[in-house]
Amino acid sequence: MVDDLSELHRIEREARREQASAEAESLQLHLASRTLGDFCWEAMQGGAVLRVGWPGGKLVGDPLAAVRDLLVLKVDVGTAAVNLSVVSSITIVERRPEVATVGERDPGSFLAWCRMVESRSVRVQLVSGRTAEGTLTAVTPDHLLVATRSGDQSALAHASVAAVQVEGDPLFGV
Repeated sequence: MVDDLSELHRIEREARREQASAEAESLQLHLASRTLGDFCWEAMQGGAVLRVGWPGGKLVGDPLAAVRDLLVLKVDVGTAAVNLSVVSSITIVERRPEVATVGERDPGSFLAWCRMVESRSVRVQLVSGRTAEGTLTAVTPDHLLVATRSGDQSALAHASVAAVQVEGDPLFGV
C-alpha cells in the first residue's frame, strides 16, 4: 500500500514537471513568433512609452497604433508613423498603466498610413539620419514624393524612410 502511494506521488510529480515544461516551451514558441508590431501592441496595452531607434535617429512617444510594419506614436510635435521594417531597437522607457490604451489596429500598414496623410505637411526622418520636410505629394508602391519648401521634389525609397511626422492628426484624435 505504501509503495503504491509512493509510486502515485512519483507519477504525479513527473506529470506536473512535464506540464510545466510544456507550458514553458509553449511560451518560448509564442515569444519567438512575435513581431515588432506585436511587441508594440502589447506595450501600448500596458501604457508604455516607447523609444524607437534606427541607425540615424530615434523617436520617443506614446503608441497609438501598431500593426504589421506600422507603429504610430504620439510625439511632442504631433504624430509620427514609424516604419517598423527599418527599426533596429524598441525600448520601453516608462510604464504608465493609467494611460494604457487598446489603440488602433486598422490603419493597415506604414504605406497605408502615409496615403492617409498625403497632401499634408510632413517631416520625413530617414534611416541615414537625414530629414526631408515639405508636403507629401504622392505615395507610390516604392517611394514617397515630398515637395520641399524650396520647390524641389524628393523621391524617398520606402526602405530608407524610418518615420513620417505630421502636426496633430485627426486620424487618431491627437
